[in-house]
Amino acid sequence: MVFVSGIISQIDNISLDYGNAQYWISDDGTTAAFEIYRGLYLGGEKFTSEDQIAVGDAVTVLGKIKIYGEIFEFDKNNYIYFLTHTDAPVTQGITVDGNPADWEGVEGVAAAECPADAELTGIKSAKAYYGDKLYILAEFSDAALAQGVTDGKLRFHVFFSGAQGLLTRFWKDENIQYMMEGKATSGGSYTNFSSPLYQFTGATSADWSWADSGVTPAVTSAGNGNFYEVAIDYSNYPGGFPEQIEVGIDCCNGDYAALGFAPQTNHKFALKKGEVVDLPDDPEEFNGPTTIAEVIAAIPADATGSSTAAEFEVRLAAPAVVSYVNGNNAYIQDETGAILVYLNGHGLEAGDTITGKIAAKGYWYNGIPELVALGDAYEKGHGAAPAPKEMTIAELLANYDANLLRLVKLSGVTVTGGIADGDRNGEVAQGEDKIAVYAQLNNKGLVLEEGKTGDLLTIPGKYKEAMQVYFWDNAWFTAEGGAVATGITIDGDMSDWAAVEGASGEGINAEFKVASDDDNVYFYVRRTTERMNELWGANGYHYYCFDLDNDPTTGVELWGNGPYELLLVVYPYAGSADAPAFGIAKGGATMPENYSVDNAVIKGVVTDNGVETEVAIPRADLPAMAGITANVYEWSNKGGSDKLEVTVAL
Repeated sequence: MVFVSGIISQIDNISLDYGNAQYWISDDGTTAAFEIYRGLYLGGEKFTSEDQIAVGDAVTVLGKIKIYGEIFEFDKNNYIYFLTHTDAPVTQGITVDGNPADWEGVEGVAAAECPADAELTGIKSAKAYYGDKLYILAEFSDAALAQGVTDGKLRFHVFFSGAQGLLTRFWKDENIQYMMEGKATSGGSYTNFSSPLYQFTGATSADWSWADSGVTPAVTSAGNGNFYEVAIDYSNYPGGFPEQIEVGIDCCNGDYAALGFAPQTNHKFALKKGEVVDLPDDPEEFNGPTTIAEVIAAIPADATGSSTAAEFEVRLAAPAVVSYVNGNNAYIQDETGAILVYLNGHGLEAGDTITGKIAAKGYWYNGIPELVALGDAYEKGHGAAPAPKEMTIAELLANYDANLLRLVKLSGVTVTGGIADGDRNGEVAQGEDKIAVYAQLNNKGLVLEEGKTGDLLTIPGKYKEAMQVYFWDNAWFTAEGGAVATGITIDGDMSDWAAVEGASGEGINAEFKVASDDDNVYFYVRRTTERMNELWGANGYHYYCFDLDNDPTTGVELWGNGPYELLLVVYPYAGSADAPAFGIAKGGATMPENYSVDNAVIKGVVTDNGVETEVAIPRADLPAMAGITANVYEWSNKGGSDKLEVTVAL
């Protein structure tokens, strides 16, 4: 990731649908020298208005540089780090002389008083104004000034940031950008506050490290009585000062022992030129559950049904992800545990994430912790479904409660109690270790063939105190030396892929999965919406490359990857950008011989999560692959050259 600064010379497009913009910058703003492709607004936020940037604005953009054809440009996920509009600077009548009187009547001044119950009272009051310069007025306490006389110096810090979330020693958020450190007093007298601009290089407030930016802004300062006044000329600030800044100050003695800081409410001033930006109050201290494990612990043991369900607030600090959905049942998990959401109309699907505030209502049902209410205040996202936790039956039995309701994979198990269509109960074993298998969904077509050995994808559950693992889908059992019984239908409904393991990436190709049965080999790809308009009309294609012998010394190297023994090519994107469609399957392969994939069946869907395609290619059109465990690599054009690999039994 690199910073590039310049002046906007041309704006091609600001898409409010996708929240990004395509524009050009140069050193002087007169030529289209460098393209910002699908860039986001300040701090990575989406654009919400077409007037947020304009030709002539100075920007510093953070992103990854790539060459597209002969054009140098920023790739996706770039965003504006600093922004300075071409508006004329705001003027005011503040004179830096230590006299606070001329601050009165100036519009756009942010002010704060030290709370009566504050622990650190060295700064009694503070004001900040963002105009032609950044102005700061601090009122020191008598004790702070006396401490400065005792030590010979009173240290003063100004922290500011163009990204929301300013961090100082007293700030809890992260995103600090710059600090200036100097002396307000020396030898008991006020002195000019002069300081280089230090850039924060740490990760958190516990990692308090800085580096000299090489810039020293011009500073004017003066003190009078308890008041100390500072004006910072930001004209040489890297990239120029942004449209909105956040400012905080503190003071300490010569040994850096903190004496005071301001503002203490919200911990920062937020300013635009000549304007104060309102900030929400500090969040109240929360002592309730913040993880899934804490949610489970918050459900009382005597809450065993809807009439005794406990109601409590949850604030998930880290995302909990949905591992599997079956009708009203949605299983969610984080690093600490897993729980069942049993709720009609929950609107969740595998890969969804839940963060933030939950209005929870929960109870125990036959030994299973359940949430029967979520509220609507939580933040919902979407990504790849979680990878299963691989373990043995012995490991599961020894740590059952820790893995209860978590997506797991039991490798190399043997079916010792088979399940036929209509049965509900079975069993799998590894040596002397056994566990019951319970077929859900009233077993409509679920089959586990007794004597078969393979891998079982499952969710450990309970019935009262009896341990049992759930079996929902024939695709959850992969028999050794044979095809997977997928249960996948090529119909554009991607929910039947939820239980299939795959690979995920951070690029345009977000997910890739492969499965098979006795008739077909199936492929699933989810792309993000980036460069989506370039796919249609058979312009976008996918390569599926197979390492059939898992031998890195045999086969043909393809585009610097491999080697591989089989190459498939499909073109799933029909229609146009205005009317997307799916179903073209031209192409084929020249490895290991020429053949077509004209009999492939393709369906797709475009959602907010991206462009999803599912493809079935008949085994009759492919080389013999029965019983093979293959490494399969997916690559697609149109900006999606992200290599995703899975290993699958064919």
